[in-house]
Amino acid sequence: MEQEKFTTHNNTNQLNSKIMSEHREREHKRLLKKFHTLCGVVGIKSEHKEVILEGCGVTSSKDLSNEQLMQLCNELDRLTDPKHEELNRWRKRLIVAISSYFKAMKYEANIDKIKATACRAAQTEYFNKIPLDKLRSLYNAFNYRTKDLNATKVTFVTDISNINEEYLN
Repeated sequence: MEQEKFTTHNNTNQLNSKIMSEHREREHKRLLKKFHTLCGVVGIKSEHKEVILEGCGVTSSKDLSNEQLMQLCNELDRLTDPKHEELNRWRKRLIVAISSYFKAMKYEANIDKIKATACRAAQTEYFNKIPLDKLRSLYNAFNYRTKDLNATKVTFVTDISNINEEYLN
């Protein structure tokens, strides 16, 4: 009786193990298909896939674990999200607006200083964490500041010219 119980338990474990193995294989195939489909949607060419795979420590996508495939698929999914594109567009606009503001102030700045300025203005720690509405708001604010600076310069130069003309006459 004891032996029969043990054999039945052993057979159950083997069956469960086989079912789990088959499930992992099906999941792996599904994730591989999703990975390659998303690579096509994003526009990743085969040489770029090789770089991604090298970063994961493998030479073939078939060698990736299910966890690695899930992480890659999640990242690629994020890249295909239209909201992600809009956020990137507004980030770039904000960078240009801040850069223009710095130029108007005759201040040399690199991308790190520009991003730090944006983070300070948005009161966030990371540039990519600035929400869309704040990106729009900051973009408009820096554009208005730049226009004000440029208008002030033009007015100042005109006023100085007028004063000089009056003084010389």
